Amino acid sequence: DARRVAAALDRVRRRNPDLPRGAPVFAFGASSGGAFVAALPFFADVDGVVAQIAGVGFPRDPRSNTAFFATPAELGDALREARGTRGDAKATPGEGARARGEAEAPVTDDGGKNGDVARDKEAAYPPVVFSHMSRDALVGALVDESRAFLDAAGVPTRVTELAPQPVDAVFFHRRVVRAADAEGDGDKGPGATEPAIRVADSAAMAAALREGGLLDSEGYLKRDPRASEWRDALRRKGAAPRFDALVPDQSATAEALNVAFAAHELSSDRFDEDMRWLEERAAERRGEAPGAVAGAQTGLDAVKADAGETGGGAEPVADVVAAAATTTTTTTTDAR
Repeated sequence: DARRVAAALDRVRRRNPDLPRGAPVFAFGASSGGAFVAALPFFADVDGVVAQIAGVGFPRDPRSNTAFFATPAELGDALREARGTRGDAKATPGEGARARGEAEAPVTDDGGKNGDVARDKEAAYPPVVFSHMSRDALVGALVDESRAFLDAAGVPTRVTELAPQPVDAVFFHRRVVRAADAEGDGDKGPGATEPAIRVADSAAMAAALREGGLLDSEGYLKRDPRASEWRDALRRKGAAPRFDALVPDQSATAEALNVAFAAHELSSDRFDEDMRWLEERAAERRGEAPGAVAGAQTGLDAVKADAGETGGGAEPVADVVAAAATTTTTTTTDAR
């Protein structure tokens, strides 16, 4: 599917000629989707990767279940080979694009600076954000292993650890949201959300869980909600939201509790920070001053891959994705 996603990205660019030239492309994947987006740079121009609740598996080659890189240096060699670029100083701007049958970028008379930047981009694996949850010990260990390998390969990495959250009186009011502007043409802008549960109802839900013995003295979940009796606790008190059937992996309430437990769930928490870090790295690769993109809105191609999940606990994403063109690839397996 990586080749299909690469082709889809090219199609988005062709159909949207008004996209800013050089707009960065970032790939996001969760669980087994994290392994998928780790393979994407071998097939498409990707400026950054966010692997959430996924260890990815380096030094394993993300394109294979059995192949491994013997040394960190082999990562760059494999990327250049896959993308049709050469590692020597004689490579010319656009050579990688020609090898892939793509349109070449215009070459300006700038002393070779733009050519060097383009060549470096094609020859180097992009920066990686690992976003994982505190209670997912296995993924945490795999993240440490992958990060050590990428650091040795000279690839910038960032680790964002998502901690458990207390289920307080406003937890469900804050975490269970719906689109404020489904069409994306109103005053609130794309990605804006609004609470789906009133404060009073949220407080009643938290009280039902506390009285049911599901929360500790500080409000944290005692057990993984994927296996606890929290649904019964809500129903006994008549506190379950009327709009939510509480079906696993479909229920917004269930997803929010999974995020609160912090074992293995999609989450938008700290995503703005991760994207800003990736944009800064992309700017550095383009030769711009560090911090030049902080707080700026940027045209963006967003590639999204997941592991059959349905979101959960989403909150407004930064303006950085306001102009996103999104291609979604959903796998049928889950790395839980």
